[in-house]
Amino acid sequence: MWARAAGATVVTNEIDPRRRQLAELLGFRPTGHDAEFIDDFLPESFAPNAVLINPPFSSSGGRVERNRNSFGFRHVESALRRLATGGRFAVILGESGSPVSVSGRRFWDSMSPRIRITRSLSLPGPEYYRNGTTVGVTLILGRKSSVDVQKGDVPCNDEQQSFENIEEAFETIRSEQI
Repeated sequence: MWARAAGATVVTNEIDPRRRQLAELLGFRPTGHDAEFIDDFLPESFAPNAVLINPPFSSSGGRVERNRNSFGFRHVESALRRLATGGRFAVILGESGSPVSVSGRRFWDSMSPRIRITRSLSLPGPEYYRNGTTVGVTLILGRKSSVDVQKGDVPCNDEQQSFENIEEAFETIRSEQI
């Protein structure tokens, strides 16, 4: 809403029919693609300069029985492949997607050498109980660089800031240029 109010062209995607209808009521025209493959579905000419990604933390939309972090990671990887050079991203993942966790670090280290995490923030699980998750949440902010990270450089900041609530996290980052 706020990006559109500021004049940005906003493209939305939502696989859940109910949430897609809600987005339509707000004036958006969402697609219904499985975002795990969003890079494959979008027109080749489309290269966003910012992406906000809130993938399922560990499910595959019912395609397999077991949940794994890799499903959420695939959503992120597909969206960041499509992100324009110089573009910014914000990713909401479960705590296991944090660059300070073993699985999260493995994923972020495997990304393109142009993907740079500028900040990682963690929020406790209770902050989002009403939205259906009971695990801690990680907000990851970053940029797609125009140059590859040099061999030996770490593609992400090792420090993660923890906050008690989203308002506290927002106050900390809102005045910074990320």
